[in-house]
Amino acid sequence: MSNSISNMEERPVTKVNKNIPDNLSFVFLDDSVTEYVNFKDRFCKQINCTANLWSRCNNVEEFKIFFSRIVLPSKIVLITTGSRCSDAIKDISHLDELHSVYIYCRSISKYEPLKKQYPKISGVFDISDTLLMHLRNCLEEEMIHVPDRMRPNPLPLTLAERAKEAATPPKYNRIAEEPDVEYFAQPGIHWCPWNSNNCSKNLLVRGQGSVIVMEFEAMPFELRLSNRSDPSDTEAFSIILVVDPTEARLGTNNRTYDSSTVPHHVLQPNNGQWRQYWISYSKETHTVQYGIGEMRSLFTIFRIILDEMDHQSMKDVYYLHIKLNGTDQMLKDHAASRENFRFFVGKEVVYDPALAIVPENTLTLMDRISHRAIEPSHLEVPCRKLYRSILNFELNESDFPDFSRAIDRSVRSPDGWCHKKLIEKANRFGRPNFHATYLRITIGHRDGSAPGHAFVVEAWPPGHYSPVHSHSNAYGIIKVLSGRILVKIYPELALNVRQHSPIETILEQGQVTWMLPKLNQIHQVRNPDIYGNTSVTIQCYQYGQEDQEHYEYFDYLNNDGLAIDHFDPTSDIDFFEFKRLMQNEWNITAKN
Repeated sequence: MSNSISNMEERPVTKVNKNIPDNLSFVFLDDSVTEYVNFKDRFCKQINCTANLWSRCNNVEEFKIFFSRIVLPSKIVLITTGSRCSDAIKDISHLDELHSVYIYCRSISKYEPLKKQYPKISGVFDISDTLLMHLRNCLEEEMIHVPDRMRPNPLPLTLAERAKEAATPPKYNRIAEEPDVEYFAQPGIHWCPWNSNNCSKNLLVRGQGSVIVMEFEAMPFELRLSNRSDPSDTEAFSIILVVDPTEARLGTNNRTYDSSTVPHHVLQPNNGQWRQYWISYSKETHTVQYGIGEMRSLFTIFRIILDEMDHQSMKDVYYLHIKLNGTDQMLKDHAASRENFRFFVGKEVVYDPALAIVPENTLTLMDRISHRAIEPSHLEVPCRKLYRSILNFELNESDFPDFSRAIDRSVRSPDGWCHKKLIEKANRFGRPNFHATYLRITIGHRDGSAPGHAFVVEAWPPGHYSPVHSHSNAYGIIKVLSGRILVKIYPELALNVRQHSPIETILEQGQVTWMLPKLNQIHQVRNPDIYGNTSVTIQCYQYGQEDQEHYEYFDYLNNDGLAIDHFDPTSDIDFFEFKRLMQNEWNITAKN
């Protein structure tokens, strides 16, 4: 595919086209590259616009995937053949993201009835110049009626608005496309009930899989995993999850197995954040699990084992039925809120991925089976690149073998640079707290490829810790250079985050861990040895190719625990300058 889905993602966001409404872009749905290039070039020349507004899809399936990624107020003008329009229009004609459709075909009379049936079809044409002229006239007419105050003049987003945009989940499939790369049982197939005009969906594998519901607007929901395609079939066997503001319940159509009214188990209130709820089910173990936040077994709220009488029925579960706010009319009643919901399905059952990365030649069979460690080749490309970059990075090298000891001395000594800097940073994360500080020593320059600097050495004095924080949806690798650290991973970043039991792991010197945009993103780092030495780590980050926001802040729970704030990951000092500084301090100490 010379210009299809993989290339569409790389289009620049900025538009400088005065003759076109600022929210419009164009899709040419046809398998002819030559026709597309000719059409696009003539249009851009006639209307004096840039080519980055144009994309091409080979077939209807590609177009539907591309269209599902459009977020209002952005809209699409579709130029396509009559047959492809017939296949696509019924699923998208009612959606606000579709601006208009232009049919280019050999027989106008054959597709005129389609135009009468669907008002968004602006015309049927057998001559490309006529189509172009009509399209140009319509756009110019639309621009004439745009008031001056509404013309493109985008204001810069506030930090809060940028944080909201960065947290907004995608509307496209989130699955690894490389062989051998793991997605760690995260449901990656995007499904939009409004796009499919259906509140039911076929699942991927009979009897096992997982579903994620993401909500920006808190709305009670019911998930039914059923062995019948008809949600109203009274003979169906169903696994049922109901989540509302007062209670969460998990069971089957035969009985409720577990329920809770604990505040952080039920529907979370509106607070300007996306919340994630998940369910995972397995015919092999006859288990069903429910959780909130990152999807992994250790964040499970309910884990039930179905009665033996339901084991066979569970093997036939193949259909997902969804209700919002208890209504069978959610497509109509909640159409205005559709952008506040995301649904993802997967075929794998939840588990807890290994946190430690080890080289392929040291990974054992038990490491793999018990998820104790993962080899770097099973991580996505950004993590593999970062891992290779820092694998051989060491702190104590031949030119300064006492580097780690010099850092520890500087931390403890009142006249040390490190000690003074830590005191200076005591109120960095809210209420002054000397122990809620650490040092950020950066390598290289900020180049936009990562939040802040891509490579950061961090020094953790005994007992010191970071706030609970996120990582801008970036890929990341952490290696312990000296001492050890305690990492606590949380299911989500929220004001009530400490009500959740975190996953805790100790990383010793030389050990390496990882993060993905949707896994291990929320953590707290601490030096657990309150009577020991300063620990030192190197962290490295990279935005994914799919990341079009490049949100450069780390969001964190402040020292009071009363607000989620935004931290610009700035540098305390350049690494090489820091090394010279430590050498000077160490040499002065040695002389004395």
